[in-house]
Amino acid sequence: MSPTESATASERSKDLIPKSESSSVILRNSRPFTIGESKKMSVTSSETSEITKSPVDPNNNNKQNTTSNISTSTRKPVNICDDEAIASARKEVFTDGVSRAWLLLGYEGSLITVQATGTGNVSEMLPHIQPDEVQYMLVRIPTNVDENASTCRDVMITWTGPKVKIFDRGRKQTHLGEITKRLQPLHGSLTATSLERFTEDYIRLKSDPLSGSHVID
Repeated sequence: MSPTESATASERSKDLIPKSESSSVILRNSRPFTIGESKKMSVTSSETSEITKSPVDPNNNNKQNTTSNISTSTRKPVNICDDEAIASARKEVFTDGVSRAWLLLGYEGSLITVQATGTGNVSEMLPHIQPDEVQYMLVRIPTNVDENASTCRDVMITWTGPKVKIFDRGRKQTHLGEITKRLQPLHGSLTATSLERFTEDYIRLKSDPLSGSHVID
């Protein structure tokens, strides 16, 4: 075969090879880019990912907790009682030789202070007891019904009126410990929810150490 015939045969064989349409579609729709550009794009994506991530300091929370603990430990406790008024009233009313006395405490805003005092029977205190308040009382009564009794009993009574809201009952219940400290020494403590049997005799009965219940209801 002559060189001319060989070249002609080669050209004919190329024409017999089918063209790939899919290959031409890929080339037509793809934007060509260089290898350098591809590398630059991947680096930028990585850097952006690292920038968007918030750095985590494992010691950060510990520092915040330490600051919180310090501020809490140095915070001064809030005094809820008018200590000067309570101490003065008790000293004035509960004197030696007195067999009957009473002291009534209540709230003025968020402060517990003296509302009324007396040196007679506990019945004198009834007009000052309110159905919508939480109040605290210290009463002194003779240990027996004998008018000439030489021994007395100091009893603390916590009054919760029937119209007191449930929220206030729970919140003010936490103040009981502070009130008890300021009214010491005591011979007993009672709770009262009704004035129907709020009498000296009933207080004497319920404040007895052998009484099964210490509630005036």
